[in-house]
Amino acid sequence: MTNIFKIDRLCSKGDSLFDEGKYRYAIRYYDKVIKVVPNHVDALSGKGDSLLALERYPEAIKFYDRMLSIYPDHTDALRSKGIALYNTGRHEDAIACYNKTLNLNSDHEFTPNHRGDALSWLGRYNEAITCYDEVLATDPYHVDALRHKGDALYALKRYDEATTCYDSILKVNPDDVSALHYKSDSLVREGRYDEASSYFDRILTVDPDSAKILHNKGMSLQHSERYDEAIEYYDKALAADPDHPHTLYHKGNALLALKRYTEAIICYDTVLLIEPGNMSALHNRGAALYSSEKYKEAISCFETVLAAYPDHINALHNMSNVLCNMGRYKEAIPYYDKILAVEPDNGETIQNKADALYYDSKYHEAITYYDKALAADPDRGYLLFQKGECLFALDRFNEAITCYDGAIVANPGNLLALDSKGMALYCVKRYHEAIRCYDRALAADPDHTFTIHQKVIVLSQLERYDEAVVCCDRILAVKPDDLDIQHEKGYCLYMLDKNRDAIACYDKILAVEPDDTIALFQKGLAFYDEGQHQEAIACYDSILKIEPNDKDTLFQKGRALDEDGEYKEAITCFNQALEIDPYNMDAIFHKAEVLFGLNRYQEAITCYDKILETNSDDIVVLYNKGNALCNIDRYKEAITCYDKVLTADPDYTDALYNKGDALYNLERFREAIMYYDEALRVNPDNINILYDLSDALFRTNRYKEAIMRYDQILAVEPDDTDTLYQKSHALYILGKHKKAMACHDEILAAISNDTVQLENIGNSLHTMERYEEAIKYYDRLLEIDPNNKAVLCNKGFIMCHYEKYKEAIMYYDKALVVDTDYMHALSEKGTALLVLNEYEEAIECYDKVLAVEPDDTYTQYAKGFSLYLLERCEEAIECYDEIIALDPDHIGALYYKGMVLAHLGRYKEAIECYDKVLTLEPDNLDVINDRDAALYPDEKGNFS
Repeated sequence: MTNIFKIDRLCSKGDSLFDEGKYRYAIRYYDKVIKVVPNHVDALSGKGDSLLALERYPEAIKFYDRMLSIYPDHTDALRSKGIALYNTGRHEDAIACYNKTLNLNSDHEFTPNHRGDALSWLGRYNEAITCYDEVLATDPYHVDALRHKGDALYALKRYDEATTCYDSILKVNPDDVSALHYKSDSLVREGRYDEASSYFDRILTVDPDSAKILHNKGMSLQHSERYDEAIEYYDKALAADPDHPHTLYHKGNALLALKRYTEAIICYDTVLLIEPGNMSALHNRGAALYSSEKYKEAISCFETVLAAYPDHINALHNMSNVLCNMGRYKEAIPYYDKILAVEPDNGETIQNKADALYYDSKYHEAITYYDKALAADPDRGYLLFQKGECLFALDRFNEAITCYDGAIVANPGNLLALDSKGMALYCVKRYHEAIRCYDRALAADPDHTFTIHQKVIVLSQLERYDEAVVCCDRILAVKPDDLDIQHEKGYCLYMLDKNRDAIACYDKILAVEPDDTIALFQKGLAFYDEGQHQEAIACYDSILKIEPNDKDTLFQKGRALDEDGEYKEAITCFNQALEIDPYNMDAIFHKAEVLFGLNRYQEAITCYDKILETNSDDIVVLYNKGNALCNIDRYKEAITCYDKVLTADPDYTDALYNKGDALYNLERFREAIMYYDEALRVNPDNINILYDLSDALFRTNRYKEAIMRYDQILAVEPDDTDTLYQKSHALYILGKHKKAMACHDEILAAISNDTVQLENIGNSLHTMERYEEAIKYYDRLLEIDPNNKAVLCNKGFIMCHYEKYKEAIMYYDKALVVDTDYMHALSEKGTALLVLNEYEEAIECYDKVLAVEPDDTYTQYAKGFSLYLLERCEEAIECYDEIIALDPDHIGALYYKGMVLAHLGRYKEAIECYDKVLTLEPDNLDVINDRDAALYPDEKGNFS
């Protein structure tokens, strides 16, 4: 029931659109119904009527035939088919349809009237009148029946009866144009022929032999495109005045319009006998000769006219068209140019010049003129198709496709446009659309092997290989020795991972053509995919013996070498391929990948850039380039690459993730978080993204959120000590020290014997001044490795922090037992002794360090301070001078040297030291105060 309801709704929608005059849109809905219910009478009727309303008569006829094959007695379809036939000039066929309609339903509305119209066109006026009388018996004031009966009577020269018909029309509609065809000479002179016609009729009832009125009546009819009737009036006028050139000329024009060229030429010749200089008659004689394909005679006429009137537009137009029909396009173009110099917006001439340029292979110029024509008529199918052909010839396939689409919209049955569009779509790798075009073409000609072959190629590109193999077998059943199809089949089998079957196909080819390089190449690919790289290389080497510069073979050999780990040899192959074709994108890409794998990132980037010059939207290349840029810390450029990738594919997880990493490395953590979140939306189970997101949250002080993410990681990987460590850090910052320590307990349980991790974590905590936590790791490590001098020294430093200097010295001594020359322990031990006021012992430690590392300014500085405290001022000054010699801007050494000098009463020298410090730190209050004291010592010489 749901489907029936849906179908009825679709059909009703089509009917509504039809009633609104939107016939093309209505057809879409009727097609949807017919696709599901092919015999749906209302949809079939609606589509037929829509085609008829669109004046697509040949399609309508085919459609009514289809409908009548299902419903042969459908009277509306019969009547409508008759109307379509009538409008295509098939009047006898139209009458047959009307007759059948009336046989089925003698009272069928409007059919007698339509039958009468067809009979009139065939000159069977009496029969036509009978039809009109049938209509008028029911509806005496049926306007169309009255008008057409009047015309038939008029054609039979039964003017009185015709007038009666027109009078009847005027009773219904006094303003009916067809009944008011008379006017005076003044209206003719004004060109108001329709108004004049009614006056002519009235005059002619009084004076039917008036040559002037008959001529003017003919003119009015001719302007109404009623050429046969016009000729009758011209003939009547000529009966009264046989040599009237004006009447003969216009009769010739009417005959020309009716394609009665020989009769028209006779009229024009008669005019030229009377008026040899009548250029209009000579021109139109040329037009009649042109239409009769008597081109040389036509050219002679046009040349004579143009000799007299060089800017005669019609003569220029017809001259150029004759030349084009003779294939003389270059000669035609100057004539079109002359027209356009006078009438630059002449659409017909613009189109004709475009055609001439196209057939002369001047595609760029042709496009310019097709564009001008399309500016005036943008939906004209012919212009769009021709422009598409020019663009296709110039390899501008996407633009060509747009043009073909326009042509197909204008005429859906345009098979030539479908074929061309299919080829253009294939050329731009829009394979799904191409296959639809070929399918539509095959619906018209299902056994065309070339089209089937083309479909195989496109199916292969679409990776619909099973279907492609079926098509290949269909051709091979007819042409078993067709090696091209054997190639296609082998390729499809290869793409289906049926490599052994593919190799069998290629072996069949090679049995006939052992040097078939394509078969060898494809066979090599099949071996490659089977992991038999050496066998693949052997195939490629066979090709290279025949074609040593085959770039594709060199490329594939490079791939095989790469897979076998022969990277330098692979790059050599890629380089050889690129020497032959510098724009071989596959070779450039794979070379870049090998370079990337060898950490030669800048060279890889150069390769990626080369590809992007040709295809700036290749997201794989953009992504890989972004990764290479990240590896050499060019994060902003990497982000630009990732942005281009994400514009094309917003859910490209790796691009989202890596952009987040790049932003992170630029310390743009908040932006990084946004991209990590997006990456997780696409791939919520990616632990790496979670880890980096939590780290970014941590860096932006969003510790609670970071902890939540750490917990997500730990739910999947509970032994992830790095995550536990980071979680402990976040907890510590939030003041949740117990929970932080609990994390450390878990970490220690997990890495209790891993000395490297124990030391690394301990050092990290030490660096962050989280000494209590660090001690836990150092203690565990020292249980395993009690002689780790660095850890012993670090623990000594922590003891100093807690002012446990004696214990600190104990750890430094243990470190020195392990390594008596461990300078760092000696220096730190000296500092602990210094704090304990053991200055002499501290100096001993410093001296040992300086004996080995004389440029150690830290130790020299500490020694100087110890000497100063022992009031060994001169020695202290020597220490500070040695530091200043190494680092002239060492603020501590300058400052303390100043203090020692002031202590010695050497104020001027002290001030010099203070001034030096103040040039480096102008706002240092301690130095400012001490300088002031040195400037103004008290009576006892004290300076502070």
